[in-house]
Amino acid sequence: MRIGGRKKRSEIVQRLVEIGAVRLQEDAGIETDQSRIIMREVAHNFCDEYGGAHVYLPRDVELPLEKRDKAIWDAYTGDNTQELARRFGLTERQVRYIIKLMRHRAVELNQIEIPGLDTP
Repeated sequence: MRIGGRKKRSEIVQRLVEIGAVRLQEDAGIETDQSRIIMREVAHNFCDEYGGAHVYLPRDVELPLEKRDKAIWDAYTGDNTQELARRFGLTERQVRYIIKLMRHRAVELNQIEIPGLDTP
């Protein structure tokens, strides 16, 4: 790493481009060259917005928790909160809370908006 950490910062930006390009290729079927162009622009926008600032990058705990919550929702049968609590290392109360949240999300996804009937 060079003085001031410049090499380290450019490595982070380059890694962002690489990771994003691969995801665009695999998940969206975008060609390699096009995915790199898109991700370079994303990285440049990010650098324009946060460049020069000290930025803390937290570990990503949100996505694993979302996956866990979805797995609990998918395995939920209505009478197996104790089993799910044991399987996922949670309390029954936590499992019930997760089920409540996931049920609420499912209802929101299935709601139809009718123009003119929205509350002001």
